[in-house]
Amino acid sequence: MVFDQSNSRFGIGSRSDIDYGLTSISTPTPTPTSPPSTSTPTPTPTSPPPTPTSPPSTSTPTLTSTSTPTPTSTSSPSISTPTSPPPTPTSPPSTSTPTPTPTSPPPTPTSPPSTSTPTLTPTSTPTPTSTSSPSISTPTSPPPIPTSPPSTSTPTPTPIPTSSPPPPPPTQAGIRIQLPILIPSDIKCFIITEKNGNAQSISIDDDVDPNDYFNISNYVAKIDSSYQFSFYSGPPNDGSSCSGNYLLETGYLDADVSNDPWSIGRNNYSLNGIKIKVSSSEYTLFMLVIYNGNKVYKTERYNIDKRDNDRNYNIDYVVYPYTSYSLYLVDKSNPAWSCIISTYPQYVSGPWTITEMGGCNLACNK
Repeated sequence: MVFDQSNSRFGIGSRSDIDYGLTSISTPTPTPTSPPSTSTPTPTPTSPPPTPTSPPSTSTPTLTSTSTPTPTSTSSPSISTPTSPPPTPTSPPSTSTPTPTPTSPPPTPTSPPSTSTPTLTPTSTPTPTSTSSPSISTPTSPPPIPTSPPSTSTPTPTPIPTSSPPPPPPTQAGIRIQLPILIPSDIKCFIITEKNGNAQSISIDDDVDPNDYFNISNYVAKIDSSYQFSFYSGPPNDGSSCSGNYLLETGYLDADVSNDPWSIGRNNYSLNGIKIKVSSSEYTLFMLVIYNGNKVYKTERYNIDKRDNDRNYNIDYVVYPYTSYSLYLVDKSNPAWSCIISTYPQYVSGPWTITEMGGCNLACNK
């Protein structure tokens, strides 16, 4: 059949007589990636679309009128937005909707539609570019947090050993005492009297060292306490007294428990030496030491042969406080003696110093 293309009703007519429908819309019409349907197939963006080797449709479209073709669907199909606008067709589209391959963009026709099957020649095969962000490999779970530093990190410091706290200060100590000398009697016992009045007698055995120190066994001195030592010539009577004659005693001595044992030297309870001022005419000194009345006493005589620059006469002697001393000076030019009668020296450090003597009033001659 031959149609008159100039004025036939069923002919194609000239290009000016044909209404091309939606070609005046400024917004480019996206090419659906699938035939209009309620479901949207997912395009495969991972590979370029193949070049079609055959026309998308083998049927000849039938024109029912010269009016504008009615689109088969009024709803906007779901599309995949490419990164560049689709190519603009150079000829009116066919009234039938060819079914394009889902993975490729629609080809651009190079000639007006005809009754014969149009051959679609794609001008190019654009590679769709995804508008989404590049695929990033996201781990499904966070990396494990190390529970300990690696061996190459800061080494574990060596713990510094802590020193033990100092021990508490001692509260008691044993006792050793240096025994008195120059006493004309044996010493067999002494009584230790604590400041609170408690007394205990101690027997002196042969356990005395060459320096006259005696270690007291089974007895301790307590911190913040003081003790007096009284010496006797006989052995103990019981636990708190001694037999024999009383000889001498010390004052109360404060305990020193910083060292064990507490060591009491003779210089802690006696005076070392006598210093007496004499005139140039005095030449003899007599001394009477009374330990226990008329029972225990001792007499000494010294010839005054030299004096120091201060006219003092010095005697190397151990003087015990709480003991009676009487001194007599003989002057060769004066028959009256100078005397000190029954004096008790006080404990001081250094020698017992006498600066003045009194008159005897003949009492010294009796």
